[in-house]
Amino acid sequence: MKHEVESIFRSSGINLSWRALDAPRLNEVYSDLVVVKFHGKCNMDGIQLLFSELGPENEGGVLGSTKVSDGQVLPFSELECDRIRRSIAPLTIGNAPAELEAVLGHSMGRVLAHELFHIFANTGTHGHNGVAKSAHGRRDLVADRFEFAPGDTGRLGRH
Repeated sequence: MKHEVESIFRSSGINLSWRALDAPRLNEVYSDLVVVKFHGKCNMDGIQLLFSELGPENEGGVLGSTKVSDGQVLPFSELECDRIRRSIAPLTIGNAPAELEAVLGHSMGRVLAHELFHIFANTGTHGHNGVAKSAHGRRDLVADRFEFAPGDTGRLGRH
């Protein structure tokens, strides 16, 4: 997941540094801090790989969200791991367990990159294509390419 997010943001000039909330702190100071909460099961253990149980492409609600208060985008995002798992499951049938985890990591990274776009661009609006578009289907989450559309990296104001 981290590698995917870093890869997507590489062209933006934004450098990301990752910390677990429960990790020890040694006088660390941050100019920009984003907190991400993960809900559900964030691995592919026990996923049902049956099309009939998973439903259509866009079933199941949002995959991630970012908090907004009084029109201001806040640096707090959430990822819905169970929904991401169920969304990509039909496209992972036949994959080895290690491949399943890699696909989930890439998919989670793509959802997180979209949420970070809102935070770094300080906007609740979406683009028409790429990372910033309003909705991503399961094929977007596992596609070979997932990047910002031309012009969207210029909207990322915090560096």
